[in-house]
Amino acid sequence: MAKCPKCGSVIGSLVHVESGIMTSSYGEVYEQDEFQPDGNTSYYECPECGGVIADKEEKAKKKLEAA
Repeated sequence: MAKCPKCGSVIGSLVHVESGIMTSSYGEVYEQDEFQPDGNTSYYECPECGGVIADKEEKAKKKLEAA
């Protein structure tokens, strides 16, 4: 398992953070959500401390596989 370089926690997965616009449609009942990435922010962070581990998906996968 990989370790977070910031907090030292053993991590088996990362949290993907991406900015964009979320729209929801409501009528008499909840209908749907749509997420449209805006391309401004995208990174992968430690689920324990929130420290940024990687800025690209490929790098994030390599960090997890390296351990």
